[in-house]
Amino acid sequence: MKSAWHWLIRSLVRNLFFVLTGGFRIVNKHLVPKTGALIVAPNHGSYLDPPAVACALPRMVTFMAKDGLFKNKLFGAMIRSVGAFPVRRGSSDIEAIRTATKLLSEGHALLVFPEGTRNDGSTMLALNRGVEMLARKSGAQVLPTAIIGNHRKWGKGRKLALWNRVTVRFGEPMRPEDFTQSKEAFGQELAKRIASLCNEEGYELRIAPDTMPNISSIQGAEATEAPDQAPGSIANPQ
Repeated sequence: MKSAWHWLIRSLVRNLFFVLTGGFRIVNKHLVPKTGALIVAPNHGSYLDPPAVACALPRMVTFMAKDGLFKNKLFGAMIRSVGAFPVRRGSSDIEAIRTATKLLSEGHALLVFPEGTRNDGSTMLALNRGVEMLARKSGAQVLPTAIIGNHRKWGKGRKLALWNRVTVRFGEPMRPEDFTQSKEAFGQELAKRIASLCNEEGYELRIAPDTMPNISSIQGAEATEAPDQAPGSIANPQ
């Protein structure tokens, strides 16, 4: 039943929102591992990125959402039903990390934005080490992902979504243990792959000078939240 509900919501969001407000395109869906622990790691320039990824993946995906969204019992139950689990914003949430690790150990797919918050649409923010930490703890593969068009459709500073086509392009999966030359190697390579996927679609997303700050845990800043301008949507904090 839960799976059927997930695919129903995904279909409605994809066809009644993305398709009808400019179009929706998926590239390299065959590169997404169909089973096994997977961390989906995209660029982040819009409130609409979480639903775009969920609509593009050929499998169910779980994700963190700020704990405040669960205070409304009805809305909390709804987002739980499509894969969300709570995390406290602004601090390291051990329980959320345990939940994420458990989900990955059970073979689920988990959406994590390596930048932690939305960028300005032109330059990728420095990547934190949450993705690498989770991948090493769980043995999950990491899927570099590019979201193109959402930064124009509803990017930072916009109060309403605009007409624009959205493309989600997947890259080759990678593992942290394959990049051992330095502690920054995995993060730098992940940033390069995400930017390259964007560039292949004509979206020139620059890489921040420092792609791996000294952050060793998933912080509450990585949690998804709903903007005040759009109650009920799911996205990362500013």
